[in-house]
Parts: sequence; C-alpha cells; structure tokens
Amino acid sequence: MKFNFFPMVLDLHGYDVNSATAAILNALYEFKQDEYNNYFDIIVGIGSGIIRQITEDLLDKEGYYWKNIGNSLAKIRVFKK
Repeated sequence: MKFNFFPMVLDLHGYDVNSATAAILNALYEFKQDEYNNYFDIIVGIGSGIIRQITEDLLDKEGYYWKNIGNSLAKIRVFKK
C-alpha cells in the first residue's frame, strides 16, 4: 500500500505580527513532531514585508534552514533540522 503525505502549509495572509508569531511557533512545534514530512511551506505574501521579516527572524532564531520559493518571494520553505 502506498501512502501520500502532503507537506504542511501555513498561510499568514491577514495575520498581524502577534498572531503570525504564534502561528509560526505552533507550526514549528507540529513540524518537529511530524515524522513524515521533511519540509513545510509558509506563505507570507508580498505586502509590506513585516510578516516576511518576522518569519525569517523566527526561523533563524529557532535554528531552521529555510529558503524562498518562487520569484515573488511570497513563500518560504522550511526544512527539518
């Protein structure tokens, strides 16, 4: 039997800084517990760039490797430690 596990996606459209921070930390906790996925995506959008900046800062602080996906820089892919 073949199982398909879809990667996690966190969409931060419409979040303020505090809500985005909480959502990111919760997603990182879930990701750490997930034994099937090796990466997950965070959609930060384009906007003013504040959500992107706090996301990048949190990922760096927590020690995760990440990279921007796509030309618009609206999505960040996070990899397992």
